[in-house]
Amino acid sequence: PIGKRYPFAGIFDGNGKTISGLYGTTKSNHMGLFGYAGESSIIKNLRVANSYFEMNDNQIRIGSIAGRGEGAFHTIYSDAIISCTGQANGGIVGYKASEGSSSIVNCWYAGTINMLGDNSKYTGGIVGRIQNGKLTVDNCLFTGTIQIGGAKRSASVGGLCGYAKHN
Repeated sequence: PIGKRYPFAGIFDGNGKTISGLYGTTKSNHMGLFGYAGESSIIKNLRVANSYFEMNDNQIRIGSIAGRGEGAFHTIYSDAIISCTGQANGGIVGYKASEGSSSIVNCWYAGTINMLGDNSKYTGGIVGRIQNGKLTVDNCLFTGTIQIGGAKRSASVGGLCGYAKHN
């Protein structure tokens, strides 16, 4: 993923184009088109279609656009399939943890999230887990599917967000 080792800190304008056929699997911390999109990042105007992201580690955060997303996500569509065993899984963003403000605006997730492991939890159609700070979600749509196959513990699943907490 982009921003795998260090947070992506720029502007990615997809200019309305479609990125398709992505396949990602990892045992590193974050998985998605962007592994880690930092607080100053802006990701906008793109589609991720016919793609697949997989991870098999309880600590990995996964989202079709960003595994960890701390910046701005605007006008994005994804129908990617996500197969996960982790604890922060989202159709657009898996995990938001910084104290700063983030936004997800005009985004649509129409894919499938397969929760496979015993510890799979904190899963949402738009964002999986919000740990700190402020997240504005506006005019977003989830028309996909979340399948709770192997999740045996409290799954914390929601169409918009799986889990939100502010310390």
